[in-house]
Parts: sequence; structure tokens; C-alpha cells
Amino acid sequence: MDIVVHGTKGGRTIFTPKKVSGLLDVTADVASLKRSVIIIENDHGKKLDALFDGYQMNSEKLDRIENEVMRHDDILVRKRLNTNPCKWQ
Repeated sequence: MDIVVHGTKGGRTIFTPKKVSGLLDVTADVASLKRSVIIIENDHGKKLDALFDGYQMNSEKLDRIENEVMRHDDILVRKRLNTNPCKWQ
């Protein structure tokens, strides 16, 4: 049994059962690939979120360290001023 599909310009394309079976296989493969792509995108999305969170935590930690270093630097400057007042006047 052949399946006849009319083309756009009056032509006809004849699909034999073998061709129809091949098209069904291709359709199934495309559906499988779509599922695989969705799974990959979901996994990568989670990994990217984790990387962004790690970057943000690292940035916040560096800010805290920078503030602590600045605080220690201020303490050292004040100690130098208190121990050698003549040099700074």
C-alpha cells in the first residue's frame, strides 16, 4: 500500500511503506534527541547556577577580607602616628 502526498506545485510524492517506516524512525529519533537536549540543558542550567553561586560567595569573601585588611592597615597607621609623633608633624 502506497501513500500519496500531493506536492506544492501539483506534483505528487509517493511514499512506500519502507519510506514511511524510515520517516517514523527519523521522527522517533528527533523526539529522542529533543528529550536528550532538554535533559542536558536542565543539567547544565543547574551547574551554571552552582558556578554563579560559588563566584558570588567568593566575591563576598574577598570583600570581607579587603575590609579586614583595611581595618588592620588603619590600626597600623594609628600606632605609627602614636609611637613617632615627631616624624608626622
